Amino acid sequence: MGTEGWKIHSVFDPEHEDIIIQKATPDSFFNTSLDEELKKKGIEHIYITGVQTELCVDTTCRRAFTIGYKVTLVSDTHSTWDSNDTIHLVL
Repeated sequence: MGTEGWKIHSVFDPEHEDIIIQKATPDSFFNTSLDEELKKKGIEHIYITGVQTELCVDTTCRRAFTIGYKVTLVSDTHSTWDSNDTIHLVL
């Protein structure tokens, strides 16, 4: 974190009290403190947005539901690009 590839765009400038969680896989819960931080705050329903629908967005939605969260995938807040993979998802 802190390198150019992990830089947070200035439009989303975090506040001092904001928690930043770095992930290394499409699953935002895998090997991160996300579940712990949500539980500390008593959060039971999460709203998900993201960049690549068929990877991180899909994986995180499914994982969140599996571990007991209510999940809302916010319409028109996720996308994709042609990555030449064989997975194609249309919502």
